[in-house]
Amino acid sequence: MYINFLHNSKGGLMNNLGELFRHIRLSKNWSIREAAKRMGISYSYLSILEKGIDPRTERILTPSLTP
Repeated sequence: MYINFLHNSKGGLMNNLGELFRHIRLSKNWSIREAAKRMGISYSYLSILEKGIDPRTERILTPSLTP
């Protein structure tokens, strides 16, 4: 369903999960809190994912899935 969102404005593939989350969230007119609630994560974590940088370490974020 979101294959069309995988291309950024420059035509390249998005390599950033946060960009994809933000694009989907904005296309649905959801606030960051609404999107986070629907995803089952905190809004502060979603904000970090969208920015792609951990504010504590200033390192580029590489999220992983955990069971």
